Amino acid sequence: MCPDVTFQTEKYSASLKGAIKNIGIAGVICGAIYALIAILCPEVIKPGYVNYGISMRLLVAVLYLVLSPILITLSLLIESGILYIFARVLDGRGTYTVQTYLMSLFMPPLIIINVILNISQVGYLSVVVGIFMVYVLTIALMKTHGYDLWKAIVTWLMPLIITTVLAIALITNLKA
Repeated sequence: MCPDVTFQTEKYSASLKGAIKNIGIAGVICGAIYALIAILCPEVIKPGYVNYGISMRLLVAVLYLVLSPILITLSLLIESGILYIFARVLDGRGTYTVQTYLMSLFMPPLIIINVILNISQVGYLSVVVGIFMVYVLTIALMKTHGYDLWKAIVTWLMPLIITTVLAIALITNLKA
């Protein structure tokens, strides 16, 4: 099914509880993947990590299992909040709940794919997944806020530009 049709249909059943459930499941899966790797193949996570004992690896595995769902969920909520502010500035008519829910529909599988790509030898392919994620995000913003393609692009591009400028300014000041 096309993201456009899915978003149009799903926006009427949007809820924050549903969004948190969707993204939380992805967090649990990502945490489980990293936990298994921490126990079985720790050198994939950090070279030299293999020298740590099993108790340290188990502790790291538990931390992945606990923190991944929490951090991924918080990341979605904060990212959606930032995008929502810019959407409102651009006269977006949608709600935070609908926007967050629509984002939670496509982000989980893409996050899991990125985790798998990043631990494999083909991490560079995560760029392709990232481009697809931006494409689907653009459609979600258009459906949520009822505006055109350009406003949707500006909605996610402005925070990116601001963050980049602030990072450059911070790095420049640190070097001075």
